[in-house]
Amino acid sequence: MRVLITGAGGFVGRHLVRRLLTEGNALGEGIERLILVDQRFEGEETDRRVEQQAGSIADTGFMRDALAGRVDVVFHLASIPGGLAEQDYQLGRQVNLDATLLLLEQLREQPRPPLVVFASSVAVY
Repeated sequence: MRVLITGAGGFVGRHLVRRLLTEGNALGEGIERLILVDQRFEGEETDRRVEQQAGSIADTGFMRDALAGRVDVVFHLASIPGGLAEQDYQLGRQVNLDATLLLLEQLREQPRPPLVVFASSVAVY
């Protein structure tokens, strides 16, 4: 199974990555590849199953590269939190809405539609 995690460098993302690597499976299937996407990462992951890609989920080309090949499951954790999104409306909209729509549109192009787990709250909107 190939799993993509947006916001993988954040608090929830880091814990999800550790759990998936420890358990070695997602949804009962073995993990072949974890594709981690975030603006930046604290250190380099050493597990051979992990591929880190630093960039913006709002960048169409970057996300197209991140989604190259088969993706079976997507954990979409990337967001601009409510307070910051209120202070910077454009940034909040770009990441929380426009980039999410971009991600979903690109996932439609996958040979087999992946399962998407959207972990967010109304606060980011």
